Amino acid sequence: MTTILSHMKFWPRFATRFLSGVADLVCPPNCLACYEPLDRSVPSHYYCGECCRRMIVDVSEYCPVCGAIGRLPPNTGKSHGASPGCRECERQEYRFSRTVVLGHYTDSLRSLILDMKSDRDGILATNMAKLLLKSRERELCDLAPEIVVPVPMHFARRFFRGTNNPVFFAKEIGHTLGIPVGTRLVRRTRYTKPQFHLKPRQRYRNVLGAFAFVGRKNAVAGKRVLIVDDVMTTGATCNEVARVLREAGAASVGVAVFARAMGKHDPLNPTEKPIDA
Repeated sequence: MTTILSHMKFWPRFATRFLSGVADLVCPPNCLACYEPLDRSVPSHYYCGECCRRMIVDVSEYCPVCGAIGRLPPNTGKSHGASPGCRECERQEYRFSRTVVLGHYTDSLRSLILDMKSDRDGILATNMAKLLLKSRERELCDLAPEIVVPVPMHFARRFFRGTNNPVFFAKEIGHTLGIPVGTRLVRRTRYTKPQFHLKPRQRYRNVLGAFAFVGRKNAVAGKRVLIVDDVMTTGATCNEVARVLREAGAASVGVAVFARAMGKHDPLNPTEKPIDA
């Protein structure tokens, strides 16, 4: 009986790989960013080598605390349990301790994230999550998360958009790392203005009290939690979610994002206008 059951588990995986291989032969996959044909002999998660080099920043280029890219050298920082951060960290006391960033919110990475908003199947977000897992494996292992929580979207915005990218992001991380995904632990309790046109202080006021912990009493108590979102600008949204989780008993909170935007003060791209983050 055990042998029969093991064979039953094997066949679905075999069929999936076989059909995927046939599909690649019939319709060779292209890079999701530049649409050039992919070299399938090199695992790329549907991004070519050149696009990966353009999208992924070196870990030495961003602050390990707030994720700010291209800021001044580290100083004291004020984050909970964090290593020294950057000058950006002086402006806010973060409730999360570390931030893992894939790249800078510009060019092809920005275009992909904007396209994710209309991708109801989550293909773009899922493959971007795989790219982050591959390129930031060490940083994620250092965080050693025990549960991953996507930044929740208000039901009204979810209704009109039809998708919430952080959920796909969280599910891929949870599947790969073998940890639970808490999609129902934090709820967005009120509709907030889009963050992109607000000044930094206004962003924090905008999301203050906009989230509530709705999970069971000990769901995150004493656990290391990882918050995931598509873009971070000032960190206001993730900071408020982290505050709620810490008050619910989380031992520590880290953040992982696809991109870090720097707003109108961006030293790398001063004309860039980030999305709601």
